[in-house]
Amino acid sequence: MTLTRFTNKLKHPLFWKNFGWGLFRFALFTGIIFVLIYPILSVFSGSFKSYSDMINPTTIWIPKEPTLQNYIDAIQKVKYFDGLRNTAILSIACAVGQTLSCALVGYGFARYNFKEKGLLFGVMLFILIVTPQTISLPKVMIFKSMGMIDTLWPMILPSFFGLGLKSGIFIYIYRQIFSGMPREFEEAAYLDGCGDFRIFARIMLPNAIPAIVTVCLFSLVWNWNEVFEPTTYLQTPDMMTLSMRLINVNGFITQEAGVVKDLVYVIPIRYACIILVIAPMLVFYAIVQRKFVESVERSGIVG
Repeated sequence: MTLTRFTNKLKHPLFWKNFGWGLFRFALFTGIIFVLIYPILSVFSGSFKSYSDMINPTTIWIPKEPTLQNYIDAIQKVKYFDGLRNTAILSIACAVGQTLSCALVGYGFARYNFKEKGLLFGVMLFILIVTPQTISLPKVMIFKSMGMIDTLWPMILPSFFGLGLKSGIFIYIYRQIFSGMPREFEEAAYLDGCGDFRIFARIMLPNAIPAIVTVCLFSLVWNWNEVFEPTTYLQTPDMMTLSMRLINVNGFITQEAGVVKDLVYVIPIRYACIILVIAPMLVFYAIVQRKFVESVERSGIVG
């Protein structure tokens, strides 16, 4: 009876249509996942390869003589913990600054009516398409006159004034979520004697937790991976962030006297540096990914 039912199902055109569509989706998603995961797996595998594995054409994925020496060399030669300290300070400070300042600006655009509001909001959106390279020269001249070159302040200070990396996107996110809040919140607070800033800090901001989490995490990750601005303002090796050290890893490895300047020697250490740079963000995302996904959905970010 069961075999007859299964045979009849095979003869039905809808079965083969659904089967073909399911097979196509499986092949498509498998291909996309492979394209995304392959570089990470390749780098991770290469970071454990010894010199003999690198020159052995039969060693592809699994090293025959795995070693942790590449990670030890990477930590020592690029001064990993100095870079980690600089990157952590920069990323956390910028994330805090952008989370607070962009919330204040977004709240103003969402809840207040004032002259030239549309024009100013249009200018803010225009900032989204202005690349940092376009305004880098005047910013360098300003911060140089203030004696802030080769410090983290040229990247941290703008974040507290709504001018940090990709702040326009964060302001737009806050504006969207504040615009959807009922006016009754503010009216009830005014009747209780609350001022504008107290309403923002005590009522509106706690109800914008999804946007706060989204902005904070995006800012943290983007500033962690940022290369252009640290390269523009930081000059000495001691102040370099992890992204800068990763770019200059060949120079760090070969600058010592007596080190073999062979790419076969350098590549595994470079791979180890890549893993060390992205590892903190991977661990961080693994811890907060559930909260992050929920916040992205509730804040209305799509596509």
